[in-house]
Amino acid sequence: MTKAEFNDKLKVFLYGEEKIPCGEIDEIFSRVDDENGISAKKLLLESGKMTEMEYAHAYACTTKTTCCDLKTIKVDEKVLSLIPAETAMKYCVFPLGISETDEGELLVVTDEPETPGLAEELKRVTGKEIKLIIGVRDDIADRIKQYYI
Repeated sequence: MTKAEFNDKLKVFLYGEEKIPCGEIDEIFSRVDDENGISAKKLLLESGKMTEMEYAHAYACTTKTTCCDLKTIKVDEKVLSLIPAETAMKYCVFPLGISETDEGELLVVTDEPETPGLAEELKRVTGKEIKLIIGVRDDIADRIKQYYI
């Protein structure tokens, strides 16, 4: 899905949620300029219209993926060694566990799952198929500090 397609789907999702008035959604999305680093996520968070967890939920619903609240998830410490601390810090990612239903994919939380090449780089580092899950950056950083540093 392209950024434009994602933004259109996100906008429709937000209209349906009815937590932000439609006019405000339109105004925010009229200022999106992904090529210059002005993303819908950045504008929604900076405007105070959404928290990072609300955005993660909206992202997951829009892309039919998964979001997780790292504050409430039990960490499978056996998978920590699969992603070196340097890689976890560089990309702000945190391994959760191995999927039991998706052919043993490594579940990895990131706040930017659409980062080009991220899943491929993590696959190269770990030797495992990767399933990216969206989460909150500060929570990911806290877990990295707690388990790696």
